[in-house]
Amino acid sequence: MVVVNPKNWHWVEKNTIEWTKQYFETEFIPFVYDADKYVVEIVSIGDIKGDSNVSQRKGKVICYFDLKIDFSVKVSTKDNEDDVIDFKLDIPEFMHDEDDFLIEYLELNKSHDSYKVLSEEFRPVFLKKLLKYQEDLIGSHSKEIQE
Repeated sequence: MVVVNPKNWHWVEKNTIEWTKQYFETEFIPFVYDADKYVVEIVSIGDIKGDSNVSQRKGKVICYFDLKIDFSVKVSTKDNEDDVIDFKLDIPEFMHDEDDFLIEYLELNKSHDSYKVLSEEFRPVFLKKLLKYQEDLIGSHSKEIQE
């Protein structure tokens, strides 16, 4: 019998981009943030492009990812259900070694009252949930790549 990877010494890598797409669909649809005056809801995931991998070498599990993610979002006013704003939320570089990302609100009028809620209240809650991805990625795949 030949041991292929004794003591997990050699580099093993697993592409996790398909798992990533499913993860974001499951974890972020729907994602609702309830503010005083507004309700912010992620209604769909657009494109997820880039790389996502879990690897191990010398028994240590690591992940690396560099993703571009687009979300479709709606903001509705609590006191007027007909007042709905649809826009795109874009993260051009979501990377494994950073914990603060550029979050762009495309097609949204920055002078609208909801912009302040999005940037000051929604953003930190959304970012916290987004950062959980790395932990979940490693947790879901670490056993598969170690013998």
